[in-house]
Amino acid sequence: MKEAKILLKDVVKTYKDQTVMFSIKYLELSQNLYFFTGQNGIGKSVFLRSICGIETFEEGTMKVNGEKILYLTDKSVGFNYLTVIENIELIHKLHGVVLNTENLTHIYGKKQLNVLARNASLGMQMKIGCSLLFIKDHWDIIVLDETLANIDKESRDIFYDLLDKRTSEGTCAIVVTHNELPSSNNLSYTKITMNKEGISIV
Repeated sequence: MKEAKILLKDVVKTYKDQTVMFSIKYLELSQNLYFFTGQNGIGKSVFLRSICGIETFEEGTMKVNGEKILYLTDKSVGFNYLTVIENIELIHKLHGVVLNTENLTHIYGKKQLNVLARNASLGMQMKIGCSLLFIKDHWDIIVLDETLANIDKESRDIFYDLLDKRTSEGTCAIVVTHNELPSSNNLSYTKITMNKEGISIV
């Protein structure tokens, strides 16, 4: 039986006016790859920020098994005045992990690494944070909130493969996407859907 990485019981999230945004009676997420779907504005991002400790639930209990959390959104983590490679080196240093530059050849052309982030395409910028997915045996929880939406399909498939590898090491990975879910027979994942009634696992 897989170990629970995130356990929620009777949690409630409300708006500032105390209107209930969503409530979840029970949810257990383990070392698995989850694709998180639901209409815009339903509360997916708020839910993910809450389980990552950026926001809080007003009611209920939450247990998170692990401290090394990688949380990326649909915004670039790079600095405009640094090159792509300088940003990648910086983010690895900030997370205390070692960069293997050979991995970058799978997602960047050689000339792309020396482009200033402000001149890079959105996809190139988003891959700066995603380069951390190459790190082995490190992450307890990975959350990608629309992070892969503007990345080319070839690179996106590479990141899906990396997520699959990380979950085999014991990571719980949650990916929010409005793209078509991957159809590869080699990729094992579970679908989570959020609606007004709460969250269901397919």
